[in-house]
Amino acid sequence: MLTKLWKEIYSVMIEYLIIQNHISWFQHLINSITYFDVNAIVLDSFAGSGTTAHAVINLNNTDEEQKVICVEMDRLREQLLRKE
Repeated sequence: MLTKLWKEIYSVMIEYLIIQNHISWFQHLINSITYFDVNAIVLDSFAGSGTTAHAVINLNNTDEEQKVICVEMDRLREQLLRKE
């Protein structure tokens, strides 16, 4: 019982640390690319988990006013593959 609980807690902690580190890396990347254009529009054409949008929102909590466009086409792709 305790081992199962520890495994669940550990997996949640690892997932949280990886995701948070991933978001901060994206924030750094977006900030580096859009350094001179605080009103930039960031396009995420593979917006599966929303990490890019999350990073832009976090950056907008400072002084920036960037916009993000997220495109996710998994459902459309699945529909097209089923028709073939």
